[in-house]
Amino acid sequence: MNSLEVISEVTGFILHERASVHYRAIQCEGETVMDLGCGRWGMTKLEDTSPGFFMSRGADKIIGVDKSNADVAWFCGNLPGVWIQENLLSTEQIRSLISIHKPTLLKVDIEGDEILLTSLLQDDLKGIRKLVIEYHSEELEEMVFVWAEEIGFTQRENHRFSYGQGTKGVLYLDR
Repeated sequence: MNSLEVISEVTGFILHERASVHYRAIQCEGETVMDLGCGRWGMTKLEDTSPGFFMSRGADKIIGVDKSNADVAWFCGNLPGVWIQENLLSTEQIRSLISIHKPTLLKVDIEGDEILLTSLLQDDLKGIRKLVIEYHSEELEEMVFVWAEEIGFTQRENHRFSYGQGTKGVLYLDR
């Protein structure tokens, strides 16, 4: 079965890295957001970053995790929250972060390593109501979608990048 048979139709397109465009379908009011891969991606204004945008959309708290020391330090000086410098290389790291910080919304943009999520169990995500996951290939899109469905999430939106090469996009999943 190819992913066109598995994934529901694309519901939008991403035109820019600016968070208000990139994550415009996020519903994070009142949520504790864990932002795995919260890096700035060249953005210099707080509101253009994912953590800044999520706070402007009503998130109660941000737990930002990124491998960049410079980006984590920048957020520490510019936005209240929990900021963690960590290079995510294993499912156990993600499981531990979720267990300690107890987010209700998990946003993941870790440059192709989103596959690490697919080893998490339903019990690992028991307090999470919403997933926002960037994917970097059609295969990864399908794997993440199938895994999320198996543990009780349903797709709300699927936005594809309108720029760059290959199949990339963001899945919005709720339970």
